[in-house]
This record gives sequence, structure tokens and C-alpha cells, in this order.
Amino acid sequence: MTTAYLALGSNLGDRRRNLTRAVSVLAKTAGVRVLACSRVWETDAVGGPTQGRFLNAVVKVESHITPLELLARLQEIEFRLGRKRPAAKWAPRTLDIDILSFGRHRITSRNLTAPHPRMHTRLFVLIPLFEVAPRFVHPVLRKTVRTMIAETRKAIAADPARAHEGSVFPTCGGPWRTGRPASVVR
Repeated sequence: MTTAYLALGSNLGDRRRNLTRAVSVLAKTAGVRVLACSRVWETDAVGGPTQGRFLNAVVKVESHITPLELLARLQEIEFRLGRKRPAAKWAPRTLDIDILSFGRHRITSRNLTAPHPRMHTRLFVLIPLFEVAPRFVHPVLRKTVRTMIAETRKAIAADPARAHEGSVFPTCGGPWRTGRPASVVR
């Protein structure tokens, strides 16, 4: 069995319901056990065309299947819950599930790169990750999640073009409540 971290995001339709349904289906997926979920965070879209705000979360799972099998099951969940894969990268979507890391493995294939190549620069991933795994260490960079958050905040503050990337807010209520309050990672 391997501990994996998954990033979930939605900016189309009933965003909270999309995330809740994804975790519910994930919990029923053979070979996968949901261990923890972060709070839901609302963020501006990063990259791609102008679009609506995202709701994001991170889920910690235990996987009894290979990384590529996990990816295939995550893509099935996305499809079942209405995801359409447009030609444009970073287009709006009902649901996006990314594998952030899969144990300490480094995976480079045509379909999967893990750890996720941009996770260490995205607050919408790092802050929820901190909630479910405050001691997480990036398997390649060898940096703690707290260090990556600090470095990303510093980079955003130094680059006015990235100012919108610092807009990461916990949502009120919701089905998930684990981890520490946002002030812990400031």
C-alpha cells in the first residue's frame, strides 16, 4: 500500500457538490481508501483563459493499486461526474483530480508525472496539502510543505503578475473539516 495525495478542483456547475461527489465515489473505488480531506478552498484560476473561481481540496488516500491504475480510476471518476476534456489546456472544468504525489516514487510517463511538476508553486494545492499532511516532504525537492508555502508566497509577492495566485480562502461550512486553520501556514 502507498500513501498518495490528490488535488481536486472545480469551477463549473455546483462546485462544492462536484467535489463532494468526487470524494464519495473515490471512497467507493476498489484499491483506494480515503484517509483524510482538507477543507474546501476558493481560489482564482491560475493559467489559461479568463474563467470563474475554483473550489479546491486535497485528499490523502491509501492506494493498493499502481499509479497508472489510480490515474485511470481518477479519470473515470472525472468522466462519470461530467468532465469533458477540451482541446484548450487549463479550460474551465466540472472536476479535475490530479495525483500530487504517490509515496516517494518519481514517475515520468506519457500520462503521468509525479510528484506533480507544479505543485510546489501553487498555494491552492500547498495550503490544503498542509492541512492533511503538515509534515509532508516533497519526494524530489526534499522541501517541507511549510517551506514550499513560504517560498511560493515570497515569489508571488515579488511578481505583481502573480498577485491573483495569492487569493486562497477557506469556504464557509461544507462537508470537510480537518487540519489546521489557515493562520498556521502564514
